[in-house]
Amino acid sequence: MKWDLTSLARVNRPAETGAIRLRPSAIYILPTPFGLVFFILLVLLLIGSINYANNLGFLLTFFLASVGLLAMIHSWRNLLGLCLMPRRCHPVFAGEACSFEFDLSAPTERLRGDLELSHPSGALSALDFGPGQIQPRFHLELPSKVRGLLPLGRCRLETRYPLGIFRAWCYIHSDLRGLIYPRPEPWNLEMSTGSEAADNQGFPRRTPAGQDFHGIRQYQPGDPLKSIHWQSLARGNELMSREYESQIARDFWLDLAAMPGPHTEIRLGQLCYAVLQAVEQGHPFGIRLGGLEIAPDLGEQHLQRVLRALALFGKAETAT
Repeated sequence: MKWDLTSLARVNRPAETGAIRLRPSAIYILPTPFGLVFFILLVLLLIGSINYANNLGFLLTFFLASVGLLAMIHSWRNLLGLCLMPRRCHPVFAGEACSFEFDLSAPTERLRGDLELSHPSGALSALDFGPGQIQPRFHLELPSKVRGLLPLGRCRLETRYPLGIFRAWCYIHSDLRGLIYPRPEPWNLEMSTGSEAADNQGFPRRTPAGQDFHGIRQYQPGDPLKSIHWQSLARGNELMSREYESQIARDFWLDLAAMPGPHTEIRLGQLCYAVLQAVEQGHPFGIRLGGLEIAPDLGEQHLQRVLRALALFGKAETAT
């Protein structure tokens, strides 16, 4: 029967908000397999020294025991006082690795070596923290399978520093959560023009620039150089582009109910794909998700709001 000694130290604690400082009562320590062999050899060496009344044997035994005791103290102190600050988790699409970031700091400038932050999912991040070193950062990448909010949950920070004969560890409970967008599901998104755009999920085409000047708008990647309004840039304003009458495209709506997928998750993925296509082609768009409507718009803030609404649709968390 295999015994998991670390399970004896597991205590259910609520998730912490903000900086997490490691207190003495939260640090556990046990010998590693190598450490158990080391102490068995010490016992055998002590028995042999007693049996043969060998003073040099006693000296070696107590010297090695002192080394082991010092190693235990240093392993424990290697974690003591460390402070983990959860920073952020960049949103990703379902199926991609979700990276959680932690800043690490310590009250004293001594070496903190062989530190590992691990997660039950198998994710692992390791680093050494030395004097004068720029504040290090853990990057813990967790797999994301479904859309919604991915809680970090409980992690384990451990060390085998300095000799590898003791393993000291503590559990980190953080309320940090990652936002997982639906996985984009490619589908036959037909292009359309004029009134057809109001009847299906196609995008109105942009026609070549005409000669009737309409106004200026914020520059969008892909705009031709000849349409850039250089006077605005010369006055120190943001980069703008000229817009002509023939370039104006109708705003259009993307409706979850109009997606052709067999069930909600597939339709959300198809809607996500349509949103990304609209952004790529520079079309203002709005979405309808059940009772939620987001008015047509463009820009990074609008895109993030729409993707968040898709990620949290039907979940307990609010999408606003």
